[in-house]
Amino acid sequence: GLVAKSAQPDSWRRQDSFVRRRVKLEMRMTRIDVTLRSGEQMEITADSRSVMEALRDNGVDEVLALCGGGLSCASCHVYVREDQMSLLPPATSMEHDLLSESPHKRDNSRLSCQLNLTDDLTEIAITVAPED
Repeated sequence: GLVAKSAQPDSWRRQDSFVRRRVKLEMRMTRIDVTLRSGEQMEITADSRSVMEALRDNGVDEVLALCGGGLSCASCHVYVREDQMSLLPPATSMEHDLLSESPHKRDNSRLSCQLNLTDDLTEIAITVAPED
């Protein structure tokens, strides 16, 4: 039978694989300290796009994220540690509107789908808000 040969020499494939692994290793990870509604604490290390995705990917079922991050519900409501609020971009008017409907809204309330993990954000501490 015929064996398909790659157009690239083996050395190119090996180098490409090495570069992909190295880039992945160099991506900055964000540590997320999570306090669940029960008071239980856990630590997550994530390179997801948002805090909501990191919570979902790590099995935090208390963050329902019913709209999948589409900014059309408030089921991913969290409290950010007060001294870290200044590290985050301000909430949009849409996020404010959704949070204002919650009886559990506080000054440090945010929707975790709107908290993007960036290289500048190396650590964040959040508490899952009570369910509305």
